[in-house]
Amino acid sequence: MQRRDLLKLGVLSTLDAFTGARGLAQTVASAPPLPWFALANSMDQELNYAARVEGQMPHNLRGTLFRDGPGLFERAGWRKQHILDGDGMIRCYRIASDGVTFQNRFVRTTKYLDESKAGQYLYSTWASQLPGGPARNARPDFHGGQAGISVRWRNNQLYAFDESFQPYQLEPQSLLTRGVTLLGLPSGLTVYSAHPKEDPVSGAWIHFGTQYGPTLQIHLTEFDREGKLNWHRVLQAPRYVYVHDFFVTERYIVLHLHPAFMDVASWQAGQTSLLGCIQWRLEAGGLLLVVHRGGSENPIQIETEAVWMWHGVNAYERGGEIVADCVAYDNPSTFVGPEASWRAVMNDQQGVVGAPGAIRRFVIAPDQRRARMETLDTGSHEFPTINPAHALRQNRYGYFGLGTDDTGFWNAIVRMDMLGGRRQQFTFQPGQYCAEPIFAAGPDKADSLQDEGWLLVEVLDSRLQQNCLAVFRANRIEDGPIAKVWLTHTLPLSFHGCWVQAE
Repeated sequence: MQRRDLLKLGVLSTLDAFTGARGLAQTVASAPPLPWFALANSMDQELNYAARVEGQMPHNLRGTLFRDGPGLFERAGWRKQHILDGDGMIRCYRIASDGVTFQNRFVRTTKYLDESKAGQYLYSTWASQLPGGPARNARPDFHGGQAGISVRWRNNQLYAFDESFQPYQLEPQSLLTRGVTLLGLPSGLTVYSAHPKEDPVSGAWIHFGTQYGPTLQIHLTEFDREGKLNWHRVLQAPRYVYVHDFFVTERYIVLHLHPAFMDVASWQAGQTSLLGCIQWRLEAGGLLLVVHRGGSENPIQIETEAVWMWHGVNAYERGGEIVADCVAYDNPSTFVGPEASWRAVMNDQQGVVGAPGAIRRFVIAPDQRRARMETLDTGSHEFPTINPAHALRQNRYGYFGLGTDDTGFWNAIVRMDMLGGRRQQFTFQPGQYCAEPIFAAGPDKADSLQDEGWLLVEVLDSRLQQNCLAVFRANRIEDGPIAKVWLTHTLPLSFHGCWVQAE
């Protein structure tokens, strides 16, 4: 569904003083869209077809790129009020010797099935409440979440993750939803978030998740290579804040508790959405929790500067220190707030683009209980990735989306030398916007520190009203794409993905 066919929205509910707690909105007549508005278009069809390839695909790039993100924003004349609130949709690109096939399918969550049957929204979501005020939104029930943030491949199984819920298992070839999975653990033992970490050496799979209640509980869970539980631990968080990602090294887990405090009582009373109850308190500063993997010692608490961290890059140990790289902002106003660009795009408006997403580094000395923060690059970055072969250990390169305009979205990609500081950049043409870059290693050089492989980037071309998958040489991105896989339609913004090399 193209934005020119959608309708502009009128806001029905009141705004929180900072974060803007809005409900669903009804539709009224629309003006012609600005280019990046197509990032918030619904994709209401499920397709499976051979895509057109422009250029020459690398002969040894064979496998599947899976991506996850929101796919559906409207039901029965009502539209979600934040780009995070769409129902989860998996899209994949299967790259073979005879061409590339595109496929997409919605995750059949409990929410998606119930609302599809009813033909209307039944549940509030992360940033959008139901019409009807507190009486209808009190004690919100997400019914297992939307499974719309990340997709992960593990032991030949495919999983879709949301925040603070159990993942959904998918059939890798058909993308059919097998259902909620507990990953082999007893019901109620743990919860998960959308950013598990995998140790490429030991094969361990490490998760964290947040559980909202009278106190904020942080669950840490680790599985071994075969999927058996290594250990599980619950921490009582020293502050009630929103946490999206975390760091893992060979011996440590590091949680960054930025001062994004949550007034959960107002959310549970139906007075605001979960996003709307976030309050940024700069004066409180940041707090790092350093936890020994598998240990029972009390976490080490280290005060640090106040920055909003949505996504980490990687972390590793260097001597007696922990180096933790991330994208961090002086405040979260691009994403939360009544005028935030990620909210405004849902209403055909240009919103506020706040503090840039700088590439920053925490250097943590656990034994001395101190940390310092360094800024590696001040540009407007997001969605960092690395070659997964270097996870939890020192990596040479990081890959980022970069915004060079005032839209709050990304129109360039960057390859950053995290050790030497040199950066390479490719900027797309006007009206083109990109998502998270995914590294695909050459089959015989997966662990090369020089990252000899390819970068796979989903791109919206708003002029053509089509998406493509752009393929770059990872070590020469400034040369531009060596191939493009063209779709016949646009896709909404996707968040996170993974590459699965063909055997």
